[in-house]
Amino acid sequence: MPYLFQSERLGFRNWEQADLQPFQQMNASEEVMEYFPNPLTPTESDRLVARMQTAFEQTGYCYFAVEILKTKEFIGFIGLMKKELEPFGEMTDIGWRLKPSAWGNGFATEGAKRCL
Repeated sequence: MPYLFQSERLGFRNWEQADLQPFQQMNASEEVMEYFPNPLTPTESDRLVARMQTAFEQTGYCYFAVEILKTKEFIGFIGLMKKELEPFGEMTDIGWRLKPSAWGNGFATEGAKRCL
């Protein structure tokens, strides 16, 4: 699948069926989900992908599926999403969730800057 856009080392694209299983594994990881209320079930993970796809269709942006350009390895997501946060109301969040093997390489910073 062609990328919607790229940074120096990352390709940003819409979500594919092949992303579901590795994304489920990421979201089930205690390590990845340490600062969230709880890991996600496979169904919850799939629903999150569906929400991201809907957001992209409605706004033209979302938390994009991200690959390392050199290896084409799916490493998680980086992007922007509209959210409702009380008491502030609607806002746009910048976020990322990457698998541990991608941590410590500056991918989140690089990707967030590119998304902005």
